[in-house]
Parts: sequence; C-alpha cells; structure tokens
Amino acid sequence: MFIARRGRSELTTTILAPGELADLVERMLRTSGRRIDMSTPFVDATMPDGSRLHVVIPDMILAGVADLLRSTQHAS
Repeated sequence: MFIARRGRSELTTTILAPGELADLVERMLRTSGRRIDMSTPFVDATMPDGSRLHVVIPDMILAGVADLLRSTQHAS
C-alpha cells in the first residue's frame, strides 16, 4: 500500500491479505458512491476528509489490488 504525502509516494509498513485489502477498498469507496469491478477496473474517488483514493483491480496490474491514498492533511 502506498500513501502520497507532500508530492511523494511512500510505501507503508501496513501488510494486509488480499481479501483484507479488497474489503478496505470497498469500505472506502462506499463513502464516495463509487465501485470497482471489471466494468470499472480503476477508480479515482474523494474521501470525506478530502483525501483522494486511486484503485486498480488485480487483473489490470501484476499482483493484487493497487491503491494510492493522497492525503490533504498538512503538518501543523
């Protein structure tokens, strides 16, 4: 899982099983009214806090679900 902060993508230390990641993505997309499946293999969505989520399903990449969360939160 990658998170983009300050214009840079960072690989997180979060490790999820493929099913756990898919469940997380579905829950996150539910708040945006978007869905991901073979008819929409990649999705860009905005989360309630303004963060943006980009997801690509496994058949479109080499292994697993790819996701990138762009945070709009700034350090204080």
